[in-house]
Amino acid sequence: LKVALERDNFRLQEVVISGQATGMEKKNLATAVGTVDAADVAQVPEASVERALQGKVTGAHISENSGAPGGGSIVRIRGVTTIIGSFTPLYVVDGVVVSDVQLATGTNYLTQAIRGQLAPQVDNQDNGANRIADLNSYDIEKVEILKGAAASAIYGSKASNGVILITTKRGQQGATQFSITQRFGMSELSHKYGLRCFTSANEAVSVFGEAARASWQPRCLDWEQQLYGAAAPSNETSVSMRGGSELTRFFASFLDKHDAGIMPNTGADKKSLRLNVDQNIGSRMTLGLNAEFVGSVRNPGVTQNENNGLAIPSAFGYSGASWLDLRRLADGTYPRNPVGTANPFQTAALFQNREEVNRGILGFRFGADLLHTEKQSLRLSVTGGGDFFTQKNTVIAPPGLYAMEGSGLPGSSVLGYAQNTNTNLNTYLVHDYHLSGGGLATGQLGMQIETVDLDASYTLTQGLIGGLTNIDRGLAVQVEEHRQRIRDGGFFGQEELLLLNERLSLTAGIRADRSTNNSDPAKLFFYPKGSVSYRMPNLTSSISELKLRLAVGVSGNQPRYGQKFTELTATNLSGLIPTGQIQGSTAAPDLRPERQREIETGFDATLLHNRLNIEATIYEKAISDLLEQRTLTPGTGFSQIIFNGGDLRTRGLELAANVVAIEGRDWTWKMRASLTGSRCIIMSLPVAPYTSTAFLNGNTFGQILTHPGKPC
Repeated sequence: LKVALERDNFRLQEVVISGQATGMEKKNLATAVGTVDAADVAQVPEASVERALQGKVTGAHISENSGAPGGGSIVRIRGVTTIIGSFTPLYVVDGVVVSDVQLATGTNYLTQAIRGQLAPQVDNQDNGANRIADLNSYDIEKVEILKGAAASAIYGSKASNGVILITTKRGQQGATQFSITQRFGMSELSHKYGLRCFTSANEAVSVFGEAARASWQPRCLDWEQQLYGAAAPSNETSVSMRGGSELTRFFASFLDKHDAGIMPNTGADKKSLRLNVDQNIGSRMTLGLNAEFVGSVRNPGVTQNENNGLAIPSAFGYSGASWLDLRRLADGTYPRNPVGTANPFQTAALFQNREEVNRGILGFRFGADLLHTEKQSLRLSVTGGGDFFTQKNTVIAPPGLYAMEGSGLPGSSVLGYAQNTNTNLNTYLVHDYHLSGGGLATGQLGMQIETVDLDASYTLTQGLIGGLTNIDRGLAVQVEEHRQRIRDGGFFGQEELLLLNERLSLTAGIRADRSTNNSDPAKLFFYPKGSVSYRMPNLTSSISELKLRLAVGVSGNQPRYGQKFTELTATNLSGLIPTGQIQGSTAAPDLRPERQREIETGFDATLLHNRLNIEATIYEKAISDLLEQRTLTPGTGFSQIIFNGGDLRTRGLELAANVVAIEGRDWTWKMRASLTGSRCIIMSLPVAPYTSTAFLNGNTFGQILTHPGKPC
């Protein structure tokens, strides 16, 4: 008897997330969920996990924070969803909600990118890295991206920007398997902005003034090649082992990674250690533990936005006297730039910008079969854990740095220290009931508790004495501290029906959330969802399967921490009596999450005897209660207010085609093409001033001005 299994080229029978504690085969899913498996994530070396998703998920736009080694990325899913609110997705690793915060590095006060601030918390231009870059890509088994509100609504008020679920590798029953990956490579300068060559002293004087006449020479030096031209060798080593018995299974891994920068004194190093263990407790209970410890060191240099010429690219642009040779002299010093304030070669050699991160992500999952009969089953699932990291930033601009001589107090040192703790606990009850005729009903009820505690402090010292760099060895000291404490709670329920021999899929659910970021921390906000899909297998000889789907859902976007508070600054009365002063910002008495309603529809088709797969989705997102800020009249006593008002709309199209071009006995050639487009327009924005009467009564926000067709 010969038995042949048909190859699932497009992983249509792969089980993907359909709820917080349930999964469904991809062929029955009624929403567009992007999935990327382990082979695709680690196929080529990437600086961080999110960059490995580039081009593999329709609707996801991924851009780099910076080109510096170890830098993170910005991920936007399905276009614009907010104006001043958070725009990054929610990350969940093995059931643990992890931090993706990008903290200030401490360089802003020196570069004056945002004037007057030591460590900006919003609009950070410090060449920072978001913390999801800490994860080890080799440990990942699968990444699932919940793009639409109908899929992500189960995560409530944090899901408006999408949810990225990361599942790491687990142990398997059988003999222990070892895997070793060793990679070597190098980075080199790929693009030059170019410098202007000056053919005469008069031409140089016309740009840089009369000071250029004495130094001009008939030559043109390539500063970019001189500074960035050296090859930067990099390497990474990954070792893992997995195995186990019927009762105990394990996965362990180690990563040692070094990324060199093409600019002197830049680079990034990361070491990671992971251990995942699964244990059967009797015949009805399972316990899983997972832990990852990461240590990283990053030296990004100073290349970000600035307003004083400190950043090296700016020195090229504003002091680009290309006839000058500004490289280090034989005596160890650097020549001064006669037509500019900075010597970029000196800045690259002497300016220090170092970031050290130590992080631990600990999680657990417990499952118990409470009831199991021929018709139905009931199981309990408890997951949770914590994400803990410390970040230390050291920035040193020594007294002899030419670029900082105009600061008045040459010689600066910044020490930043941040400690963050994220915890969450999730409890679910999942009930399966086998209907007559082969149908299945799956219901789940659950609750979720989340906390965030972040404390970041920065100390700036100016006027350093001699060669000392301690923050207590300067003439002027400035201190900033930023603290966050957030407490969230949610309750949710969902029912899934699989009917008509797995052809018809119906899903309905709702989540209720509350958060201390809202003006009323006890008020619940509700986020419903619903979806339907219908499969038509073996439709024709050429169409192996066609699935039509429709989904609608509501999700939210919480106010940023601190937007609801009125801050006080320390001051004094007549130089004698300490007192506090209102900083100038306040919030509406009903500050609440932004609300997004999204509807999506589309189809999935498998053609040509399982050789071609087409995915098509169109969607519309209507966002209301936008978080906005408005300048107040002086009579209110405040300078601005944070409030909810206005609407915007985003429409988009996602197309993807997967082709098995050649399917041989020993090898397969697959191709994928995707097209994504979206357009956001502002529907209405409040424009009338927020009068003192309206503020005191807490009611009207003024008239609404419509902007039909105005791009976001």
